[in-house]
Amino acid sequence: MTRLQWSRVLTVLILLLPLAFTCQGAESLRFPSVEFLRLAPGTQLSLNEASNSGDWQPLENSSPNFGYTQDTVWFRFDAPANSKIDMLEVAYAHLDHIAFYLTENGEVTETITTGDRYPFAQRPILNRHFLFPFSANARADRQILLEIHTQGTLQVPMALWNTQTFFEHASVEEQLHAIYYGILISVIFFNLCVFIALREQVYLLYVLSTLGYLLLVGNLNGTAFQLIWPGSPELHSWAARLTVPFAVMFTLLFSRSFLRLKQTEPALNRIVLGFAAMNAAMIVIIGFLDYSSAIRLAVALAIPSTLLLTLIGPLQWARGNPQAGYYTLAWGALSLGSAITAANKYGLLPNNFITTYGMEIGSSFEAILLTLALAARLYQERQDKVEAREAELAAMAARRSAELKLIENSLHNPLTGLPNRTNFEMHVNDLIRHAPHTGADLKEPERRHSRASRHPFSGAT
Repeated sequence: MTRLQWSRVLTVLILLLPLAFTCQGAESLRFPSVEFLRLAPGTQLSLNEASNSGDWQPLENSSPNFGYTQDTVWFRFDAPANSKIDMLEVAYAHLDHIAFYLTENGEVTETITTGDRYPFAQRPILNRHFLFPFSANARADRQILLEIHTQGTLQVPMALWNTQTFFEHASVEEQLHAIYYGILISVIFFNLCVFIALREQVYLLYVLSTLGYLLLVGNLNGTAFQLIWPGSPELHSWAARLTVPFAVMFTLLFSRSFLRLKQTEPALNRIVLGFAAMNAAMIVIIGFLDYSSAIRLAVALAIPSTLLLTLIGPLQWARGNPQAGYYTLAWGALSLGSAITAANKYGLLPNNFITTYGMEIGSSFEAILLTLALAARLYQERQDKVEAREAELAAMAARRSAELKLIENSLHNPLTGLPNRTNFEMHVNDLIRHAPHTGADLKEPERRHSRASRHPFSGAT
C-alpha cells in the first residue's frame, strides 16, 4: 500500500480506539455484590418465592455469561446508597424477557418488563441497550432484582449509572458507531457504483458481503431493532438468525471470485463452493428451527467457514497471487474478530471491549483493506487494458509496415531498386482511370483513317 493509504488506515484506527474506553460503567462506583438464582427450563417463581429461595449463589462479577441456555436466571443486589445513581444498564441487546423489580424494605415500588420480544417502544428509555431508571434514594433499604430468560445466549453485562453521565459517555460511543456504519455504507455505495459501471461480478459480491456484515453487526448491538424495525420483534428475531449465514455465504463467494480460485485452484474452489452451499442451505433450514437451535447451528457453521476464509489467503499469497496479500490481512482481522465474538456468545470468553466489539473492529479493518485492494485491482486492470491496447496498436503498426514493405518490393527491381514493369502498368492504368476521355480522343482519328482507306474516292468532288 502507498503511504497515503496507510495513513488513512491509521486514521480510522485512531478514531476507533477510543471505543475501548467509553461506556464501560460508572467508573467511580464500585458495583455492589450480586447474587444469582438459576432455574431449570419451565420452572417459574414469583418475586416473593424467588426472594425467599435458599439457592442464591454469589456472582463473581457484574458481567455474567451463561452461554446458550434455556434456564431462567434471577439476579439481586442492593441498590447503592448514592443519590446520584439512578439507572441500571444491561448492555446486551438480545435478551427475550427482562423483569426489573425495585423493592424498598421488602415492598415492590417499581416494576418494568421489557426485552427484544416486545416492541421497542415499550422500553422505559429508548436505547439499543436495556436501561432501567429508578428513583435515587440514599437512605432506604432497597434491592434490585432481575428475572431474565432468553432463547439465545444469556449474558447480562450490568452497570449502574447516573443518567446524565451515561448519556455523555454513550454519545461518544454512538458517534464512533456512526463512523463505523459510515465506513461500511460508503464502501457499499462505492463498490455498487463500480459494479454498475463495469458490470463485474466481484464488486456485486463484495457489496452483498459487506451489507451482510453491516446488518449482522447492527443486529448484534441492537441498532437495527432500534432504527429499522422497532415495531416488529418477530422480524428482528428472523434477521438475527438469517444475517449470519447470509454474510458468510456472500463472503465465501466474493473470496472465490476475488482470488480467482476457479482458474488457479480448482480443488480449493470446490471446497469454498461447498461451504457457500451449506450456508445457503442453512438459510432455508433456519425457517424450520426454533431460535436457539437456529442461531447455534448458524454460528457453528460460521466458525469453520471463517477459518477457511482465513487459511486460503496465506495459501494463495505463498503461491504468488498478487491480491492475496490484501486479502490475508483483511480476512485475518475479520475472522479473528468473528471468532472472538462467536466464542463470547458460547460463553467461552468473558464480556469485555474486545469480545463485545470484536466483529465490528474486524469488519472495519476488512472493509477498508479490501476496498483499497479492489481499487488497486481496478487500477491494475485498467493499466493492463491500456497496455494491451498499446501492444495491439503497435502490432497493427508493425503489420502495416510489413505490408507496405512487401508492396514496395513487388513494385521495384530487387537489384537496382528502380520501378519495374508492374509499377509501370499500375501507373498507366491509374492515368487511364483518372482521364478516360484521353483514350477516346486518341481512338477517333484512327477510325476516320480506317474509313478513308476503305473508300478511296469518297472524298472526290
